[in-house]
Amino acid sequence: GVEQLGGMEGGLQQLGAEVNRLSVMAQLSTIRMSCQTDPSGAGAAQAFHPTVAARYQGEVCKMTQQTVDAFSRNCQNGQQPCSNAALVAGSVDVQYAEAVGADANACYSYTSGTAKVVGCQAATGFQLVHIENLAGIQ
Repeated sequence: GVEQLGGMEGGLQQLGAEVNRLSVMAQLSTIRMSCQTDPSGAGAAQAFHPTVAARYQGEVCKMTQQTVDAFSRNCQNGQQPCSNAALVAGSVDVQYAEAVGADANACYSYTSGTAKVVGCQAATGFQLVHIENLAGIQ
């Protein structure tokens, strides 16, 4: 069955997380393409919030197509690799939103195994604010 996350509000938060999953998939796919032409990761900076782009530049090009697949799939569908999505507000990942001055209620974290991607909806579009252990997907 489908997990209930505490009434209508929880449902809307989960819906937001799933809607933004498409943005995560788009950004990760963009990063993968940019890494094929520029293995330094410099071209991937546009996918990130400007204040954190340099921090993740060295890691982004380690991402495989499996990583993109994992973050584009909800684990409820039973496909592997996959990821679980959650609203950042009220979670341990709120630090990543605060670090870039983003609204934690507009930020979502996607976790697959020990890998994590956190992104926020901003006036300029969806931006990644944190990536962690991209090889750790499951």
